[in-house]
Amino acid sequence: MDRPWMAALEMQFAAARFAETVLQAKHPAVERHGTGLYHLAAASIPRAETYTWSHDVLSALFLAGRTIPRDAALNVELLPASVFSWWWFEESLPFHSNRGAFGEAEVAIHAVLLQSGITRRESSEPALGITTFGVLENRAPFPTTHINWAYGETLAQLEQRYEAHYVLENGDTDQTACHARRLSVVVLAALVWLQQRILSWSAGHVERHRRKQLAREHNAPLPSDVRVIQLRRAESVSRPPSAGGESVEWSCRWIVNGHWRNQPYKDERKLIYIMPYVKGPEEMPLRVPTHTVYQVSR
Repeated sequence: MDRPWMAALEMQFAAARFAETVLQAKHPAVERHGTGLYHLAAASIPRAETYTWSHDVLSALFLAGRTIPRDAALNVELLPASVFSWWWFEESLPFHSNRGAFGEAEVAIHAVLLQSGITRRESSEPALGITTFGVLENRAPFPTTHINWAYGETLAQLEQRYEAHYVLENGDTDQTACHARRLSVVVLAALVWLQQRILSWSAGHVERHRRKQLAREHNAPLPSDVRVIQLRRAESVSRPPSAGGESVEWSCRWIVNGHWRNQPYKDERKLIYIMPYVKGPEEMPLRVPTHTVYQVSR
């Protein structure tokens, strides 16, 4: 599609319309699974700020997420400014939701709705609500799973909480815990990268007549331009060959891989990502590894 941000916006409002239709029809399958997510979708999605994520951005996020520290926590400073955020992925996430109100065993995830400042039922802790939306052939996005991530809770604590809650009769853990772990890693990595400007965004323009039409159909505010998420352009940086000031005769330059650091910050820890950089004398040739190298900048 020439304007992928329009697909993000159209699917956002298609999800809201579908939720409204299901609630009005009182579909039996949805009644059995509960209507809470559909009420959330119908009421919140039209007011959410819209983001679209390309395939290359997601690939970089998943690669970096493999090494994210398990003691990394969700801090309030990482949250989007808007209460509701709709994240649309041009390609589905590389894992599936294991729940579908219409009998599907697996559903491809194409969107996530973030809701800041909710309160967990189990406690009075403020949390971030994360709802996934699946897409099947010829069907609008529909809610599949939902997790609550308490502020200050680490990845390990979130995983342990869901593992303890979703234990099957045979002692195995339900796939919901695995789903929560994978989803939380993606969301945390994305929030950190947005804060650090590793990711940038440009405005995808939405025509005024379409804004007014969507707002009128859903009794919602006029949609703003869609935020098109992109990887920041690469900067050519050569760092000193040694930190101690020693004279080292390097024969080449090489790429230092990007990595996470759970850095102490005031009375807590702040998760940051150290970007890949080139090390070695500028006048020396760049040695590229023989194995495949993934770089999270462009």
